[in-house]
Amino acid sequence: MGESNVTAAPDRWILVAAINAMAELAAEALTKVNQLVTSAKAALGAVGVEESSLRTQNLLLHDFFDQAQQRVTARVASYELEVTTTSVDILGSAVSSMTSAVGENLQIRGIRATVADPEPLYEEAQLQAVSSARAKAQTLASASGVTLGSIQSIEEQRTLGGQVHAMANSAFRATSGQVAIPPMPIEPGNLAVRAFVTIVYGIQ
Repeated sequence: MGESNVTAAPDRWILVAAINAMAELAAEALTKVNQLVTSAKAALGAVGVEESSLRTQNLLLHDFFDQAQQRVTARVASYELEVTTTSVDILGSAVSSMTSAVGENLQIRGIRATVADPEPLYEEAQLQAVSSARAKAQTLASASGVTLGSIQSIEEQRTLGGQVHAMANSAFRATSGQVAIPPMPIEPGNLAVRAFVTIVYGIQ
């Protein structure tokens, strides 16, 4: 078995946000969330986020169960929006601008760092993993007094790891905020591309 880690700086970030609105009736909740989403999109555009970088991930409508009254008292509409950017500075501004636009109605579900083209990194990690596996096999063969033969089979796995920075709010109100918030600092860090191989050799 051989494995290898190759690190690289991310060049793409994906922000997942949810915008929520509560109202007595479903139609009212959907209307409110529509207005909030429009405000959030305008705020994103103002800090340089292209409309093509936005994707609707989900739209949910569900009951709000009041624990004190032990009954459903309202309807909650949730609009999940995915924002993709290649600039970590724009990412930080995106978080702040949406918060300023919709206030406590916003939830940040997480931020995922990745690379646009991971294949060169995978290839480098695979080569190192195969080299590591062969070196281990050669050591074991030499210690056992046999010679490595041809490869019988190869199994390979690979992963691209990035940290998720969750900044979710546990509650929200039905009002939006208009408070200026400085850009949120986002640290890009490094990603680890990992390759694992299992190689079966014949022996002579």
